Amino acid sequence: MQSFYAPGKILLVGEYTVTKGFEGLAVPVKSGQWMDVWEFDSPGNAEDRFIFNALDSHGASWFSESFDIANLKSNSLNTNALNSNSADVHFSESKNPSENSEHISESNTESKIESNAESNTESHLSKILALVPSSYWKPGKSYRFETRLEFDRSSGLGSSSTFVQLLSNYFKLDPFQVQDLVFGGSGYDVAIAAVQKPLIYWRNEQGVHFRQWKMNPELTKDWKVIFLGNKVNSRTSTSQVNDMLEDLARDENYSMQIPKIIEIVRDAQELMALETGIEMYQMFLSQLLGMVTPYTYFGVKPLPRGVCKWLGAWGGDMLLVNSVVWDAYYSLWNGCEVKNWNDLVIYE
Repeated sequence: MQSFYAPGKILLVGEYTVTKGFEGLAVPVKSGQWMDVWEFDSPGNAEDRFIFNALDSHGASWFSESFDIANLKSNSLNTNALNSNSADVHFSESKNPSENSEHISESNTESKIESNAESNTESHLSKILALVPSSYWKPGKSYRFETRLEFDRSSGLGSSSTFVQLLSNYFKLDPFQVQDLVFGGSGYDVAIAAVQKPLIYWRNEQGVHFRQWKMNPELTKDWKVIFLGNKVNSRTSTSQVNDMLEDLARDENYSMQIPKIIEIVRDAQELMALETGIEMYQMFLSQLLGMVTPYTYFGVKPLPRGVCKWLGAWGGDMLLVNSVVWDAYYSLWNGCEVKNWNDLVIYE
């Protein structure tokens, strides 16, 4: 048996704009997804099979399927384009993303499996298996794959991005190109699953870029993440404002302001700068895209020194609050799962 692991993720700043080539600031979390693989002799005269089973965080099977490997071979795209060494991926030391970003439609990857029925999961898995060269499969051998999530599928922490990374790792495919062809999206979540470190991520015509990002856990010790249990499909969420995002990316004034706001968060050495930058980014997006902030959504007023920000697609998965907001409004989230930020994320 072989075992593989990929962590989940949180995008602190950069939702929506990361799809247009701007930086996204993302961190891995301490829970993720495992994948165990068994290769064994096919019994008797039985056909060679690929058997897949997915377990949720409670150990219950939520998806299972079996494929005839002869059919997988015949359906293989037989392409070398997805070799793990072929991607334009750059672990960069440069401090700013390149300009003239390409159009990238967003899905935040994980929403595709988490928010759709099992039939879609089968379709996505079939697409990935079609990318595996037919020469990979050994005659007389069958394969059993079993994935195990450590977080709830509806949490927004990345069941699909980890899924992409795990399968790509095993089959030696480039995970960013797999994600492009199967799910779409900016790819920051796949980068986190692959590198397993906090990252500054951007993507443009030259390819995928990321470099390590260092945060001070002392600054975030009073933060909490609230899991709202209201999964939002981020592809749909982004498509609703895509025209405005395109205008934003083309506007020279806005294109200068966004990096400056993100830079405040990225380079913050003090709590006030960090939290001010986070609130500025959210308010900037709200004004430009006409989207509802958590304050409006929950019908409360912003507080001095308070932080209350959507994490991921707005209106859905997760909410970040600091102690100021939590102490004032905690009753709004009775019944929601709440975790301390520093207990949830990985800093190194």
